[in-house]
Amino acid sequence: MNVTIKYRGDQGESALELAPGRSLVIGRDQSCDLVIPHSEVSRRHLRLTAGPAAVVAEDLQSSNGSYRDSRRFQRAELTDSASLRLGETGPEIRVEIAHPQPETAGRAPIDTTSKYSREQLGAQLDRGRDESRSTPGRGPTGAPPPPPAVDPRHSTDPRVPAAFDEPAGPRSRPSAADVSATRLYFNEEAAIPPSRPDQTQLYEAESVRPRPDPRPAPPSPAPAPPDHPGAPKAPASTRMLDPEQLGVRPAPVPPPAGRRPPAAHPPPSSRPPVAAPPTPHPPEPPAAGKSRAAAGEVALRRQIDRLRTLLFVIAAAGLVLLIGIGAAIYRLQDRAQVALARIDRMDGQLSELLKWLNDQKKEARGEISGALQASKDEFQRQFDLELQATRAEFEQRVASMRQEFESARANIERDLGGVKSLRETAQAEAQAGTAARASAQEASASVVLIYTSYVLANGDEVPQWQTASGFYLGNRTRLITTKAAVQPWKFLDPDMLATVQTGGYKIQEARTNIALLRSGSSLTKAAGGDELDPQRLALSSQRGKVKLVYVPRDDWSSATGESSDGDRVTVQVHRVDSPLNFAVLEVASDAAGPPLPVRTTSLVGALGAKFTVLGFPGGITGGRAEASPDVVSLRQRDKGFELDKTIGHPQLGSPVLDPNGRVVAMAVSGKSCIAIEQILPYVSR
Repeated sequence: MNVTIKYRGDQGESALELAPGRSLVIGRDQSCDLVIPHSEVSRRHLRLTAGPAAVVAEDLQSSNGSYRDSRRFQRAELTDSASLRLGETGPEIRVEIAHPQPETAGRAPIDTTSKYSREQLGAQLDRGRDESRSTPGRGPTGAPPPPPAVDPRHSTDPRVPAAFDEPAGPRSRPSAADVSATRLYFNEEAAIPPSRPDQTQLYEAESVRPRPDPRPAPPSPAPAPPDHPGAPKAPASTRMLDPEQLGVRPAPVPPPAGRRPPAAHPPPSSRPPVAAPPTPHPPEPPAAGKSRAAAGEVALRRQIDRLRTLLFVIAAAGLVLLIGIGAAIYRLQDRAQVALARIDRMDGQLSELLKWLNDQKKEARGEISGALQASKDEFQRQFDLELQATRAEFEQRVASMRQEFESARANIERDLGGVKSLRETAQAEAQAGTAARASAQEASASVVLIYTSYVLANGDEVPQWQTASGFYLGNRTRLITTKAAVQPWKFLDPDMLATVQTGGYKIQEARTNIALLRSGSSLTKAAGGDELDPQRLALSSQRGKVKLVYVPRDDWSSATGESSDGDRVTVQVHRVDSPLNFAVLEVASDAAGPPLPVRTTSLVGALGAKFTVLGFPGGITGGRAEASPDVVSLRQRDKGFELDKTIGHPQLGSPVLDPNGRVVAMAVSGKSCIAIEQILPYVSR
């Protein structure tokens, strides 16, 4: 068994021979026997082993598997050529298996076609009979007898069948006894099988040997030449014929058991034919030859009688066949007449069916016409009803639009009155704004801009770019602001808190730097950025001028944030609108500002009035820290109060002043604010 492994890649086709009993490994690794650099192929993907009768394919625990005919396999036996795929969409290898063809010891088919017909064989019989009656050793015309017979096993005639060929191997030259044992004799009295009238029956005669005679044998004369009148001849009924003349080949004579086959010898065409030695026969009396001729004539008559009988049988069979054909034709005529009658009957039925269809068509046409007319009448009736309903609806809509127009006119007149009222209110607010600006101008010395930065545990400083506001209260050294301004890491975005907490970051609260800027002071920028440089600010906790005195307890709430790794985690965030979102600072006396007055009366009666939020809306974006007022109103919410508008982040921690410039609350987030009464108890601590 020959096994070839073929693979066609980008560099061309590769072919490897796999010897029986050897294995071959296919993979992406350079140590493999067949290297295939493909992403679907594992480093050691497949092993092929050539066995005695099949090739075993084993998958070496590959990632993408091995496939045969789109089916994944772990172990497969290949008895014929097949295609294997490495991976579902990977490269394909071809395993070609060639089995050796067994040596056929058969013979060439025997050519049984004879060149003699029955008439030619009869003429041959007559010619042999005449030769037997003529002069011994000569034919009727004086021609010499046919040449001695040749052993068909040594004939070069292509018509001699290969069945006479002997097995390959050494053979010896045949002896005279072997030649005489393979003579062919034609039996004139043998019957020719009717199934193969063109074949002659050949019989293999045994060795012709003289029978023992009880009488003393006379001295044997010297053998006469074949053409001598006294030469013995074989009877006409058993005369030897040449296979070349008959055009047939006899069956081979197997060698005796235990005897080696004759040795190979040169083809008969290169040597003269071997004739059997003549066997002496005593002269026959003339009466014996005549009796044999008569027997041959009797046999010939028998053959003629058999032929006559065969012709009679053939004629009788033909007559029976003709009678059967006639009967079949008669039956076909009867069936044709029956079929014609059926066709006539079906023609009549078809005519009746067509007539019925025409009647049905007329009825359907009338029904359709009636239905169309009824539909037309119904459509007209429905159209009239819809038209009347549409007209009534249109009239109702017109009336409604008139009413709406009258109502709109009244609303416009009312709105005009409201516009007048708004104008008056705007004028009043302008006046209040003027007063608030005047009050804010006086209180701006008590308001500061707060900038905070904190340090992580690893020493990194995190500046807080979102600033806040604060104001002096109670005495010159106490400053009030929001907790988010001094501890911003508690109010970060949930995603930022998730990153800080999951990343293991810690805050060094003791190193937090809180810097203050008075209103009107210039902003010192950090090099290369917009943030303030806390180190260069004079009024800061790092310089010892500012100190955190009091911070209330934390008011946490749970939130979900996304860390830097993309995980969703739950974090704790301080509530911005909590009433605990404030802090108290202590400022050095040489740097403190004037405190703001406090309103002690209830704010319930002041709801709806105009108040001023005094802070730093611009934050650190400008060149100077400018405090500016923002006019708002207070409204009640739950148990506290809130602003009617949202303020920005730099304004968180700003004081809310009434028209007289007194503090009523502190803005902490968006619209949320804390009443000043809740903060005052912690200012004096």
